[in-house]
Amino acid sequence: MTTRCSLVTTTLIAVLAAGCGGDKAHVAGEDGCPYWSPDGRYVAFERAYNRAGDLQWDVHVVDAAGRSLRRLTRTSENEEVLGWRSSPQQIIFDRGGRYPRYSPLPDDLPESRQLLALAPTEQAEEMKIGDLSSANRRVLSPDGSWLAVVTVEQASVIHSDVIVTSLGGVKRWTLPRNYTGVGLPRWSPDSTKLAYADSNEVFRVVRRDGRTLGRIAGNRPVWSPDSRMIAYQGPGAHNNEWAIRVYDVGRRTSRRLRPVVDELAWSPDSRTVLYNGAGYKRSALWAVRVDGGGSSRRLFSTGGLVYCLRFSPSGNRLAFLRVTLISSGIVPNTNEDLVLANADGSDMRLVTSGGSR
Repeated sequence: MTTRCSLVTTTLIAVLAAGCGGDKAHVAGEDGCPYWSPDGRYVAFERAYNRAGDLQWDVHVVDAAGRSLRRLTRTSENEEVLGWRSSPQQIIFDRGGRYPRYSPLPDDLPESRQLLALAPTEQAEEMKIGDLSSANRRVLSPDGSWLAVVTVEQASVIHSDVIVTSLGGVKRWTLPRNYTGVGLPRWSPDSTKLAYADSNEVFRVVRRDGRTLGRIAGNRPVWSPDSRMIAYQGPGAHNNEWAIRVYDVGRRTSRRLRPVVDELAWSPDSRTVLYNGAGYKRSALWAVRVDGGGSSRRLFSTGGLVYCLRFSPSGNRLAFLRVTLISSGIVPNTNEDLVLANADGSDMRLVTSGGSR
């Protein structure tokens, strides 16, 4: 296990300093997904610390080069980064309980949670935006102005409503019900539309005001940067086969690209879909063209499986969580670490180390 200096820990890249004192309680645990600031200078995320035997989540930020990692919050409550708003440029996060993104809600929900804003600097003053129900999951729009809130009726998240509200709570819409059984809503980059899946391997595309734009057989939808297309896992060429598909929202058409792999993302120009190669040891990032021309091409080695891949606003840097295998078994033991790199895979820097999932 690697210890870190007291004011460093983000979700992307930085130089790790062992034995520097400060937060000795930092232990293996999940890193949250990285979020680029609107000006591309910072990446924000949350990371776990061991407090009295329990993992505690705090907000961190790192500069785009991955050389200055700061821990911004130190409270007795869990926090989760939701994204940024641009004016003023602040990290938006909630406090009061962090629910893992990849597992059902716990039975012991906290009594209340707060929605807060914080500048990416040391000793910045927190700004309270509002309160959130203890049984809600929430996703911030890319422009930092809207929240998609999932109101949970039971821990399995089988039945729920999706409510879209402005950050200040002035405007509010309830979207079509019962289509949030799998995964959280995904905002389009222009913050005007959402996609969310149901428990029957179907996802719905809606406008922010609730108007349905389509229902598609598939799951794990990921919007293209131009907000015109969605990459997803859908029906393949044969029965019981899944494939990478792309849905054109305007034309309401779908194209099959290749047999399905894992964790989809987009290139900044919306021309290619990115995906993981097979296996932990020989993991690499691959790309396939949206127009179907040419074969898949290998971009660069990642040293592990890639999740939460995000390009900087300029498209020249990327941040992602890298998952590596420690030991195999019925439930594999893995490390989950934050990495920053240039868009071509060069200057790859490890920000955190030892995060387990």
